[in-house]
Amino acid sequence: MKGPSEAPHFDARGALVAPRFGDLYQQPPPHGLAETRHVFVDGNDLPQRFAELAQGAVFTVGETGFGTGLNFLAAWQAFRDHAPVDARLTWISVEAHPLDPDTLRRALAAWRPVAHLSEQLCAAWPARTLHPGDVLRRSFDDGRITLCVLVGDGLDRLRAHPFTADAFCLDGFAPSKNPGLWSPELLAEVAAHAAPGSSFATFSVAGAVRRGLQAAGATLQRRPGYGRKREMLTGTFGAATDRLAPAWEQVPPSAHPAHVTVFGAGLAGSWAARAFAERGAWVTVFDPAGVAGGASGQTALVFQPRLGGHDAPDARIVARAHRVLLDLLVAVDPQRETWQTCGVLHPAADDAQEALLRARLAAAGLPDEDARWLENERALWLPTSGVLRPRALCARLLDHPRIAFRQESKFLEARTADAFTILACGPDTPTLDPEARLGLGTLSLKATRGQATLAQSEAERPAEHVVCGTGYVAPLGDDRFVTGSTYDTTDLDLAPRSADDRDNLARPGVPRGAVVLAAETGLRTTTPDRVPRVGPLPDPAHPAPLRAPASRPLPPRFLPGIWVTVGHGSRGSVTAPLAAELLAAWAYGEATPLDHDLAVRLLPARSLRRTV
Repeated sequence: MKGPSEAPHFDARGALVAPRFGDLYQQPPPHGLAETRHVFVDGNDLPQRFAELAQGAVFTVGETGFGTGLNFLAAWQAFRDHAPVDARLTWISVEAHPLDPDTLRRALAAWRPVAHLSEQLCAAWPARTLHPGDVLRRSFDDGRITLCVLVGDGLDRLRAHPFTADAFCLDGFAPSKNPGLWSPELLAEVAAHAAPGSSFATFSVAGAVRRGLQAAGATLQRRPGYGRKREMLTGTFGAATDRLAPAWEQVPPSAHPAHVTVFGAGLAGSWAARAFAERGAWVTVFDPAGVAGGASGQTALVFQPRLGGHDAPDARIVARAHRVLLDLLVAVDPQRETWQTCGVLHPAADDAQEALLRARLAAAGLPDEDARWLENERALWLPTSGVLRPRALCARLLDHPRIAFRQESKFLEARTADAFTILACGPDTPTLDPEARLGLGTLSLKATRGQATLAQSEAERPAEHVVCGTGYVAPLGDDRFVTGSTYDTTDLDLAPRSADDRDNLARPGVPRGAVVLAAETGLRTTTPDRVPRVGPLPDPAHPAPLRAPASRPLPPRFLPGIWVTVGHGSRGSVTAPLAAELLAAWAYGEATPLDHDLAVRLLPARSLRRTV
């Protein structure tokens, strides 16, 4: 949290001041917007370049320092005015200290020419605090405009998110007051993200900035500055340094698909369909079992982060996925008809368990708003966790004008190289062609049977929050609750079992006098390391590149146009939306919602590598 002396405030002229850096976010009215257009929009020649875009093209702008978002708004307006109607603009910015919603709204209120856009930005800005590592992604103009704000230290965030930009706005606070955003290391990282011939513009002509840009391979040009600033700096970057990665860490180039086919209408497939539809794609979803006809068809599922430190990558993935889920749930269901953050309580049964829970909490480093210890309860409390109603959520996700659902089978025999297909189903799905089934078969996916119990009690109401111990007890808002879940890897028969209901009703937190209303069974698909597989499906007939050492990487071979989001297991309520956003980010050249070191752990090729 920022202390009182560090919080941004407005001076007598109406300019927003950053006490941390002793500088202004932008010039006070009426100059701020005019300077932004002069330096960053015209400095990168954006109006002309937007007008010259081909039909369906995507133009990406990178920015150091999002601030109030005025640069983004000015570019958005220019894109509306000049770009072809089916072109897309992606804006990727780093920001260490995001503004709170009230300050952002007041800062942008002065700029009436872009008020129609700033109102949309402010309405989409999250109310919850943004923390380092968060990725704020918002879509505007029916998917035509994409904003990605990478929260945290600029150099760290750029290194963690490989993307390629066509233009850069270098707009940190003055180099003398905020040297981190102008260091040679950061400017070299900017150059590494530049497409060949990518432009840049900045208000600064400081010697250190010029030398850093030249060392990064940029050509420089001085132009007249705005107002009292005599000069500004523009230029272009040469060819970026080719950072070859091992084959198992590579993905195909961005495809920008206009049409997408999804197989599977559970949480994984429904979130994927929604992610691509909101980016402007036309999506067809197939599932012969219907919407949420498989394991996603339970009455309720619990969502929560998994605690663990930096040395537990899977816990880091799930913790990040939890924050992505919260952000997306607010967007798709602001009335909370399909979810509730009632909180999740993990009581300590004894001293040993208390020590374990406390250690995991300390190692996780989560903000207090997501996880804290309750001394009086002797329990771990997760206030932003809660309960999903997955059937209703899947239906809501698929209720989109660009999504068509078909309760039928479809073969992939007619698949073409330019198709974009997402498999959110198991390797035993009969409608897959042999090649796709073989590809999924290399991922070592395994089905596990689970049974949850829908019950009620007239003698005692369940707690208003989820109670987790050996399992979970999830309230439904009345005298009903869901408790579970069993875990069986040997007998996959989905017929309900009375013994499983008895085990579920014996879990801590189940109210007295509970009676069974229904048994809910399903098969979860898991992986050996309990981490989902998300990304392009490698070609099992050509494993040679995966044998190459990291020091001599070779291009991988993928099954044309097939991507997967599978193996989510019992954490699918949390990881499925993250996987969907990750697939879409790769497909459209956006910044990924996960740091690179975590994102590559999900890639299917890593599974195949262990088998060759």
